[in-house]
Amino acid sequence: MSSEATMLERCGSKCELCGSDNPLTAYAVPPHSHVTVDTAIMVCDKCLGEIDELKTSTTGAALTTACGAK
Repeated sequence: MSSEATMLERCGSKCELCGSDNPLTAYAVPPHSHVTVDTAIMVCDKCLGEIDELKTSTTGAALTTACGAK
C-alpha cells in the first residue's frame, strides 16, 4: 500500500485539520520535506491554502476552520 493510500485510510478520506471530505493532498509537516506516513498529513485545498498563507504571513495568525470543521 502506498504512503498516500495508508494516509487516506488513516484519516478516513477527510482533511486531518478540518474534517472536510473535499479532495485531499498530502502535506509534509515541517521541518520534514518528504511525504511519509509518519511525517505528513492529508489536507483539503482550503487548509493547504491557509498553511501557505501562514508560511508567508508576518502575523502568524492561527488556521481558521472555515472549510467545514465541526
